[in-house]
Amino acid sequence: MDHLKKDLVEGRPHLFISKDDPEFYQKFLRCQPNHKEALYEHAKELYAQGKVVDAIKRLEKAKSLGFHKADRLLKQWNG
Repeated sequence: MDHLKKDLVEGRPHLFISKDDPEFYQKFLRCQPNHKEALYEHAKELYAQGKVVDAIKRLEKAKSLGFHKADRLLKQWNG
């Protein structure tokens, strides 16, 4: 049973999300909308999909929550 738990993340009590789910960050952020690292990772996914405006919004939110990697990536994307 423990081998199953290692691939799951608890979004909120009794709600688990698989790390292998292609929409993992999207689902996780529904449960924890202010999770800085999830916002950052989801922004990178969105950017790779060509959804630049949405990606920048996610990064700006992560930055406002104090996630410094988001600030660096924003500066990199803005050139």
